Amino acid sequence: MQAEKTVLERIERRTLQWFGHLRRMDQQRWSKRIFDWSPNRRGVREEEMILRDMLLELNESCEQYGMKINANKKKTMVVARKIRKCFITLVLLIIKDVYVLINYLSFVEALFTTLSVSGLLWLRYKKPHAVRPIKVNIIFPIIFFIICVFLVTLPFYVSPWEVGIGLILIVSGIPMYLIFIYWKNKPLWLVRTSVGPVARKIRPWMVGTGFILLRIRTDGGLRFSMLKTEVNGKTPSYMELAKWKFLLTLPDHYKDSDLQRKLLAGICEGNMAPYYTAVCADLNWNVDHALLAKMQAANREKLLEFDKENDSGKSRDEEEPRLWQEKLEYLSSIGDKEAAMKLATEKSQDTSLSTNCRLDAVFAMFRIAYFHGCDRDGMKNAIDKAVGLIDGTGGAGGDWSARNKLKAYEAICSLGHRDYGRAANLLLDAVPTFESYELLDFGTLIRYTVLSCMIALSRCELNEKLKNNGAVMQSLHAQYPDLLNFYRSLDYGRYSEFFVNLATIETSMRLDHLLHPHYRHYIREMRLKAYSQLLQAYRSLSLKSMAEAFGVTEEYVENEVAKFAALGRLQCKIDRVAGAVVTNSYVNDDKAGTQLPENAPEATYQRDIMYQNTIKHGDHLLNRLKKLTRIMDF
Repeated sequence: MQAEKTVLERIERRTLQWFGHLRRMDQQRWSKRIFDWSPNRRGVREEEMILRDMLLELNESCEQYGMKINANKKKTMVVARKIRKCFITLVLLIIKDVYVLINYLSFVEALFTTLSVSGLLWLRYKKPHAVRPIKVNIIFPIIFFIICVFLVTLPFYVSPWEVGIGLILIVSGIPMYLIFIYWKNKPLWLVRTSVGPVARKIRPWMVGTGFILLRIRTDGGLRFSMLKTEVNGKTPSYMELAKWKFLLTLPDHYKDSDLQRKLLAGICEGNMAPYYTAVCADLNWNVDHALLAKMQAANREKLLEFDKENDSGKSRDEEEPRLWQEKLEYLSSIGDKEAAMKLATEKSQDTSLSTNCRLDAVFAMFRIAYFHGCDRDGMKNAIDKAVGLIDGTGGAGGDWSARNKLKAYEAICSLGHRDYGRAANLLLDAVPTFESYELLDFGTLIRYTVLSCMIALSRCELNEKLKNNGAVMQSLHAQYPDLLNFYRSLDYGRYSEFFVNLATIETSMRLDHLLHPHYRHYIREMRLKAYSQLLQAYRSLSLKSMAEAFGVTEEYVENEVAKFAALGRLQCKIDRVAGAVVTNSYVNDDKAGTQLPENAPEATYQRDIMYQNTIKHGDHLLNRLKKLTRIMDF
């Protein structure tokens, strides 16, 4: 009698067998090399590694051929080719956008690939019976040749400038050939420049210059970022005025003259007469009636133009959505909340319009509420209407773009209502395909994503969803080191650094018009999360050790832990005599089988799960050993 193996056990056994086979492989086997491979340096981008390899190749080649050049004059072209390659590399290092480099070189590669495949087809036609080590069906080279021709001809129409640069790179080899190979009677100074000691002196200068440019590109102001918001879209300038107005309501910035000048300049630039009136009322400014009359005249003139376009007979053709959308955007840009909301509400309820047009009107209602003091009720009503429009037609309402925008809008609304869990999931989905630039810029989206994930996700979920999110981590490494340090300090258990970074986060949240009402709650919950994470690994921990870990005094830690323990947020107690924090064990002999309380921290749940799994697997192992002893022949 033999116990049957489950599928999971078979998979586990096969995995261990393959791991043992892999570890016993020779070091030259590809499977072993791939398994043992690791990046050379964390944070080095692919194009920088390629450029670095090109410079190192130049250094090695010049060293080899410079010493043997007198034995074989034909190798002069090799040095010339390397010098030309170095100069081209130095020029490419200056270019900031890697996509431009890809366009330059991809055309060159596609062109020469096309020429190579055409030569193959020509040889198959002229010498069909020639001996070939590898021979495939002719249809495959023909298909590949057609694709290559398409890749070569299409860039002439799409990006002629990049194609021109690629052709210049190709043609740059002709002067090198004419000077160093075709020209037989070269002057002595040119010969000494291309070979011999002079060439060896030029080599370190070119290679050194290349590494300097590469360091500037890696660490300086030309740092590359694959997520450039200015390429895809730009947030309207008037959206920034709401943040400045909010800062002027805070006691620390109430009399900030620079902010006042910036806000007034932005209002005058956009002729925002209605918004100017609201700002003067909220901030107790004296109204400049001459300036107000000038802006109101400009507003009436612009609205009159919209009315003339509507009366010109275009109101019933394909231009109608564009006209009212432009008018709605203009009313929003000048801060006329009542008129803009009235027009948006009217268009959102107009059943004669398409679903996408009605959704645009609803999104405009959301932006109006967001711009005018982050009205949480107004944002929630707009989200409910948008969800109703999409789900009201059997889940088929709105195109992909509208559904994608809804994620970002709903995430902002969730942050305003302190629903960090839903905001984190929505923001993680919205980051890779973000296009709601009319609401906020990409940097603000990344910031909101990290803040919501830090408080809503567990440590394992942070590593799974945030750390493995390439778009978020690329932005953190390139542009937001403060957020990256905030995440890493908690993830790596550097709690003293975490408290320092948390203070920086508190300052930034206090100045954010959306997160300001919640910054105290957020900071308190993050402190609780740090305490819970530290106590997770201990049955008891001295107050002195805990204070040293967080970089604070023992009195501060004792008051904090006592406060959270009294509220039931931390399942622990303080031993004043021993000067230690003792965690409550919910899994022991006296309380076996009892249920965990609803407010037990995550650490307690994890400890309980680990304990139960250990007992379960231990019993299973003992039962299998008993069955095995019955059939074993001693």
